[in-house]
Amino acid sequence: MATEREGDQLSVTVIPDPACAQGLKATWGLGKQMFVFAGMHHKVQEEMRGNLESPTYIHQVKWDTEMHEPITRKLVNESRNIFMLLQHKVTECSGAALKPHLVKASRQYRAVLKACSINLHTAAGSTFNEEERERLERQVQIYEMIELIWSLCEMLFIEVSPGGVILTQLLEWLRWNFCEAETQALEVMQYDPPENHKEYWDTIYRFVLQGRVDNARKLLSLHSQIGEDSFQSLDELLKKLPLQAILCGDEDIFSELKDLCETWYHMLVSKMLYQNPTVKASDLQYYVHGCINEYAARGRLGELDNILIAALEFDIHQVIKDCSSVLGSWWFVVHLTDLFHHSGGLEAQKQGYGSNLREFLLLEYASGLMSHNSLWQIGIDYFDHCPEFGRSYLELYLEHIPLDTEKKAWKILRICEAREMNHQVRSICRSMGMKALHNGRLGSALSWCLRSKDVAFATMITEKFLTEYTDKGDFSNLDLIDKLGPSMLLSKRLTFLGKYREFHKLYEDGDIYAAAELLLSLLTARLTPRQFLLTLLTDALPMLEYEEVIFTSHQTYELMYCLESITLSKTQDDHKPPKGESQSGAQVKKGLSETEKEKIELMRLALARNLARAILKEGTLKA
Repeated sequence: MATEREGDQLSVTVIPDPACAQGLKATWGLGKQMFVFAGMHHKVQEEMRGNLESPTYIHQVKWDTEMHEPITRKLVNESRNIFMLLQHKVTECSGAALKPHLVKASRQYRAVLKACSINLHTAAGSTFNEEERERLERQVQIYEMIELIWSLCEMLFIEVSPGGVILTQLLEWLRWNFCEAETQALEVMQYDPPENHKEYWDTIYRFVLQGRVDNARKLLSLHSQIGEDSFQSLDELLKKLPLQAILCGDEDIFSELKDLCETWYHMLVSKMLYQNPTVKASDLQYYVHGCINEYAARGRLGELDNILIAALEFDIHQVIKDCSSVLGSWWFVVHLTDLFHHSGGLEAQKQGYGSNLREFLLLEYASGLMSHNSLWQIGIDYFDHCPEFGRSYLELYLEHIPLDTEKKAWKILRICEAREMNHQVRSICRSMGMKALHNGRLGSALSWCLRSKDVAFATMITEKFLTEYTDKGDFSNLDLIDKLGPSMLLSKRLTFLGKYREFHKLYEDGDIYAAAELLLSLLTARLTPRQFLLTLLTDALPMLEYEEVIFTSHQTYELMYCLESITLSKTQDDHKPPKGESQSGAQVKKGLSETEKEKIELMRLALARNLARAILKEGTLKA
């Protein structure tokens, strides 16, 4: 099945594909294809014989993937650098001062496009896959069309010559895009004698039509009769302008040589050279239809013809519209429209979709890049230069990028932080923190937690650290906890964790009095989680047994109060009696585990002894 484009209609070609057992493969434009499986592959069907379940239907759709290939990815990367440099220049200068930078950027874009086209041509010549070669050759043809359109638009809208006289630039345009004369000249010069080659005079005519008089004279000099008067006269005519014969710009002569011009736009430039060399760019449109009529026998105009006509008529919006629908991806129209916009040739009018044309195209192009596993980083730079909707688009896309690795997550996180996307920062950190937590990596989870500044998440992670300490009697990731610094103030639980670790360091360093004071402050400041109070109080036990009295009588009373509070809270929470019944002593005992009862008894004894020692010491000091 095949349909052709008419106006804005879509051209779709559907062909049978070996990979589709009972399906079709549809391709349209560049980088767009769809596989539709109407059933299963025959091998799968054989394996599932007897299974009553209906076959699975698979639909694979690829959209705007032209720039995802290795060769075109290089084009995307290099053009991104040109784009970013130009945006920087736009902030520094404007008006006439900006024009040289616009011209330079346009030529750089065309240079990287030409390099990409050469690489595609090389790849097409080296592949043995017929379908792949045809696809690459089609892509080369489209890129050559882009180069032709871009170079013309550069002359008309960007590098506007003083007074509007454009012939010199048009002749250069012909030389770059019509190379048949050079190719034929090489063949002719290798022939012996050259004038006997069937293309000898046609090649001379081609050079003259392109204004390349020196090349024409060089080829004429190879003629064996160059010394005769007639040839000398012709050489003299070629040497001096204005020229005669064809050189007089005779209409009938151009009609005879139209096949050597190949296209109406080649003939247009040739006519201007010999009929109106001072023509202005704005007046070219008045000569277009006369040249088109010369090629009327070839049928209706093609898509390229319509784009070139729109350009010559200075209809920028029509050029952009036709290029968008004909030339595959958004790459070309995005960068060309950006140049138009900065050159002042594109009206900054609102479109029906809410933004100006430049921003709309930038959004579409960037969106296409965001679906690739590496080009998404380039897409971000284009979103950054969409003042109205770029940030909204970027936030949505960043939220949906798979966080496959920590390296990728950190990269996205830095992007969000640089743009103050606080919601996305918290979302990424929480997602990565939960992933690390599920994998048992508490240290990594805490790092992500601190980055997110999420209080609830910080509290949950801290609880995990405290539970680990309760189970194992030690903390993991001590280096991270030791470096919490002001970050510990994010939540009460995290503050407690940091201070509790500080207590351990003081104790290990032998600063017992400072450790004891910090421990007491943790018990009395209501920072300690209730389930951790007994563990914290037990940490005071070694200091209560010191030969030297560490805790004063007042501090000992504080510790006793904490111990009784812990005992009451645990028994009341664990064994609340039914409504209307009192709680017996047996029920109180059942509320404590054997280990907890042993710890409490030891603490009571140690506190009683310490109280006696403290009172004795304090009485002695008073005496």
